[in-house]
Amino acid sequence: MVAAGAEDAAAIWKLIEEGLPLKEVEKRAAKLVGTLGEFDTATGEEQSTTKSFAIPGTSQFVTVTVFYTDESMAAAGVGPNSILLSLVIANKKLDTAMGAPDSIQAEVSVDQFAGKIRVKKVTVLNGKKYLMGMECERKAPRAAAR
Repeated sequence: MVAAGAEDAAAIWKLIEEGLPLKEVEKRAAKLVGTLGEFDTATGEEQSTTKSFAIPGTSQFVTVTVFYTDESMAAAGVGPNSILLSLVIANKKLDTAMGAPDSIQAEVSVDQFAGKIRVKKVTVLNGKKYLMGMECERKAPRAAAR
């Protein structure tokens, strides 16, 4: 879970456009962008993992759910498996972000796919805009030992 104010994101882009060395941009960006938490997911048919994180300086929580299924989004040449990412911001921790009012979702078909999937949402908290996001990294399956 990563959170950044919209103004902060604009400030980072301005530094890049000004030609500031990448190391300096990264150093300044680290002060503006925060990670609320990391977690591993349960994988397999109809498996979901939900986590909630308090948003610092507010009374709000972000709840995220990662859901694996093989019935939702079959794709030719890929197979029947998919991953659904859901994110919602609320005044309490929720049991799931899937289907929650004002939630956002992204779904992708997967098979041997390895890479990252991301979902983002702009929200206003205490009068300030924030870009909240969840990034899911799917690693390639390990080769079987012979």
